[in-house]
Amino acid sequence: METQDKERLRIYRTDIINNLEAGDILDYLHEDEILTNTDCELIFSGKTRKERSRLLIDTITRRGPKAYSSFTRALNLAKYEFLNEKISSGQCRYTKIFPKNKFFQEIQNSSNTSSSVPMHGIRTLILENVEPNDILDILYQERVLSEDEYELVRKCRTRRSRCSKLLYLLSLCHQDIVIPVLNEAFNSKYDFIKTTINQTVREGKFQTNKLHFECAENSKHTCVKCHARHQNDMSDLSCKRCVWQISSDDCKFYMADDITSFKTSVLDKRNCRQLVSNHPKLSTVQTSRPRHSRNRQRPYKKSSSLLPIPLSDTDSTSSIMTVIRSCFQSTCIGNSKSRKLFIFKDLTTRPPLEQHQHLLVAFNYLSTLINEGKFDIFQCYCDGLKHKYTDDYDLNCLILYLQASRELFRIDSDKAKKLISNALEIVPKTSNPQYFTTELLSAKSRMFLSRRQFEKFQTTIDDGKMIVESDTLSFTGHAAGWLYLNDARYSAIQIGCINFQQRNSARACKLLHNKAKNSFKKSICHFQRDVGKDGPFGFGYALCRLIILLLRCGDNGRMMDILHPSSVDIKTAAKYLNLLEDYIKDMPKMLRMHLDLAKCDYYFRIKMPQLALQYATSAHKLSNDLQMLEFSEHAYNRLIKLNGIHHLSGSETKE
Repeated sequence: METQDKERLRIYRTDIINNLEAGDILDYLHEDEILTNTDCELIFSGKTRKERSRLLIDTITRRGPKAYSSFTRALNLAKYEFLNEKISSGQCRYTKIFPKNKFFQEIQNSSNTSSSVPMHGIRTLILENVEPNDILDILYQERVLSEDEYELVRKCRTRRSRCSKLLYLLSLCHQDIVIPVLNEAFNSKYDFIKTTINQTVREGKFQTNKLHFECAENSKHTCVKCHARHQNDMSDLSCKRCVWQISSDDCKFYMADDITSFKTSVLDKRNCRQLVSNHPKLSTVQTSRPRHSRNRQRPYKKSSSLLPIPLSDTDSTSSIMTVIRSCFQSTCIGNSKSRKLFIFKDLTTRPPLEQHQHLLVAFNYLSTLINEGKFDIFQCYCDGLKHKYTDDYDLNCLILYLQASRELFRIDSDKAKKLISNALEIVPKTSNPQYFTTELLSAKSRMFLSRRQFEKFQTTIDDGKMIVESDTLSFTGHAAGWLYLNDARYSAIQIGCINFQQRNSARACKLLHNKAKNSFKKSICHFQRDVGKDGPFGFGYALCRLIILLLRCGDNGRMMDILHPSSVDIKTAAKYLNLLEDYIKDMPKMLRMHLDLAKCDYYFRIKMPQLALQYATSAHKLSNDLQMLEFSEHAYNRLIKLNGIHHLSGSETKE
């Protein structure tokens, strides 16, 4: 959604929530393809009218630029013209998010004042009586809270933890900003709190930053080399850059005074590993530690810098076991030297393959065996790893996911379904359940796609997308890449089911083609962010399927005479083919098979049927060797068409 449109919804957020019944306009938004079926079900799941309206606004603000115009049209059609007129006029009271900065000297000076006595009573009143969800919308509308802070408070599970986090955020604002908005937010339901705050302000005893010390009962001060003294008075600490850990029953998060890295790009955020605070008396604490330091925090290694693992058939499991064991010990929780001082738990959660080196090594090696078609060696290593690390749920879940992927390549859906079910049982015990759920949903969608169970496939894809789009930074990589690739292939399959004798067939084909192309591009972006060896493989796989889509020979090769690509698409496909051959040197057999299919379609489109026939024959042979029956059929369909053209051209030459 455009920025100015998003701001209008922010300004009149409370008016919309107070007057709108979301169910009255959902059909219009669904008709305009702004909301999916899953979105509608999610909005209807709200227990109250305000909750449903709140879910609707949060959902449409994350849609495209057409979402706002569709929303206003739906308001008019559903007889909410007064809301549309109100949204179209007026200005925001505040022009930007209020900065939340606190300074050590200011807090230190105010810590000994007598204002803590009245503020303790106000804090207690808010902590014991207020439901933050009742006032969050006004605080967000008046830009006291940013969007991230708004979601941060709502993310807490209990009312008390939400209050603690909200009080902490309000403590970072100046009282001239907070008091007017709180007076507006505390309606008749909380009139007694409003009266107490106004009385405290009139008496001149209000110190906003004092809320920071009393906003939670379980708060403590954490600083490099000083964390053992977190219960001491602030005057005893000389550190001017400190990190505060606010902990409660259901939520923990870390905030820092001098963090500016949140404004960096996505890749910069993913490479951020720790925050080190500078202490003027500790010369050993440095922002960038020397390489010879034993306590230096090592960044994660890219796949190219991993230890080489031989791929010969005569290897035993000892080599891979040794590498994984050493990596597992280096990342073990009990190892105090490898423990990180500051970790973003809720703010930025990195994928498990980036956090644990032993998972990355195992995934790289096992996925390479699958891509090379060495299924027997793959199964041998999987059995050995599962027997060795029975209590490592992350590793076991990863192995089950890879085993399911192998069975799906061989079109054995029954075995894949059983493996996915077993993996989903241990997902709650893993370190990052949502990430592993995304992986398994991508495999599950692939299973439904091979079975042609399209309704279940769409539901699974929507569930996976919801997880990925909720936090793109945390759930990027190969799991999201395969999810979007399966979505693109579903659109490509739908193109093959169109009856081109009907009137609107061309429009439907164009819409599906654009949808598939966008999904392929998203898939490529996620694969490029992956840290393992599945990233380059998935990148090449998605690029091959994108080339096949652009050349319009059909996902199964049966559209060679029906659809015709433009000259621009043919040139783009040629550019992608050159890029693919330059990008991946040692190409696995599975990827080579898809590349041969793409080359077959390309040479067919540039009127070189003999070369196209050679590549179709090569793809058919490779798919049979790899036992990939689905793509063996695709190659066979191309062989039938090209053999007919070859025989026809041969008979014309004889005549």
